[in-house]
Amino acid sequence: MYVRNLGDLFGIGNIYIGELGIPLTIFMVVGICNAFNMLDGIDGGTTLIALAALIALAVLTQIQNIPGLDFIFTVGLFTFLFFFF
Repeated sequence: MYVRNLGDLFGIGNIYIGELGIPLTIFMVVGICNAFNMLDGIDGGTTLIALAALIALAVLTQIQNIPGLDFIFTVGLFTFLFFFF
């Protein structure tokens, strides 16, 4: 699974990147991991941001009728956040 197009990013139509999506996807995943690592020192900051992302993902999967494990991950983060504070 990798990014194949950037959608209508600049308002000029879909931007298809084809095979350049593989290194772009790797770059984006490493960047997100680095961003979460920088937030690690903030009490509960990483958990709250991950929770917001998972809730948004859960809403989108419910709208599209795609079953997923988003609910389980969200409950896990709520549990972690409860014991962290």
